[in-house]
Amino acid sequence: MPILAIIITSLVSILVAGAIVLLHFFPRAPRQQHAHYDFALVLGCPCRPDGSLSRMQRRRMDHALWLYEQNACSLLIVSGGSVKNEHGEADAMLAYARRQHAIHAEAETRATNTYENFVYARALWEKHHCHSAIIVTSPFHARRANYFAKRYFSDYCISTYAQHDRLRNWPIEWYCMCKCLWIEWKIHRQNKTGKQKR
Repeated sequence: MPILAIIITSLVSILVAGAIVLLHFFPRAPRQQHAHYDFALVLGCPCRPDGSLSRMQRRRMDHALWLYEQNACSLLIVSGGSVKNEHGEADAMLAYARRQHAIHAEAETRATNTYENFVYARALWEKHHCHSAIIVTSPFHARRANYFAKRYFSDYCISTYAQHDRLRNWPIEWYCMCKCLWIEWKIHRQNKTGKQKR
């Protein structure tokens, strides 16, 4: 077999194995099962450099507003701080929503990643005594959102807008999934080492 064919076969095998691993740890997100949930957690994403909403922010917020109008939830919590620029994600997205509708909503403004969306928003949903949740995000991000959501809720679903995401978002998302697993493995190893020392 030519060397090039061996290299290509090896790369394809590695990619397939990697995909299987990612799909195992990041399974398909649960869809909406009930007509109504206590609240919707809208996951933020960066604003444009001038502070205006990006297309992805608008799509997430429009979808959240549609759910709210359908009475699928009674409260919107929008989560996201200032990540890629000085403009706060949640503040900008919530301002956009309130220009269109009178809504019951709160903003969480410290989160800088998906994990922190849940960590910092928790105080808000607990303040409102919420137990069931709709997690609103983009299609490419649904599996990673589910990875964290299942740690906080037993009754939840992931809801995404219908439009297709740009293809360039998917490789970035696969990298973020791998990074999640790497960080978790490091934390697990550190905890195991700490227990052994004690």
